Amino acid sequence: MVGSSSREFPPVGSDETVAVAELTVEPPGGVIGTYFLELVLRSSADGAVVSRNVYWLSTKADLLDLEHTTRQYTPTAESGDMRGLERLGAPELAVTAACTRRSGRAHTSVTVRNVSPAGTPALGVHASFAVVQRVVRRPRDLE
Repeated sequence: MVGSSSREFPPVGSDETVAVAELTVEPPGGVIGTYFLELVLRSSADGAVVSRNVYWLSTKADLLDLEHTTRQYTPTAESGDMRGLERLGAPELAVTAACTRRSGRAHTSVTVRNVSPAGTPALGVHASFAVVQRVVRRPRDLE
């Protein structure tokens, strides 16, 4: 992370909606091209993370084609520079699984961790699980 800053707003109740000023973020100094922005929403009560989002941005802004804008769509005449994403390389992931039985049912817990020594983000990595049911039958002579 090149730099960090935070901005606090007044506490908001769980059933309230409050408009906040537009948040303008300047690119980190010395960065050219692609960079990451992490946006973290914390609880005012205990500081616990409520929401965490990561965005990839570019120091070169998209150029909108306003001449061809319609009510539903604004085309892009020129896109920002996201070539830095191509140079990231693949992350190193560690996957562990544990299976337990509770109330006669099997429960499996799977943990996927990014263990990349260089801190390479795991962009585009999606976990997918398949439920496989296997019935094991005992031979009749053992029943």
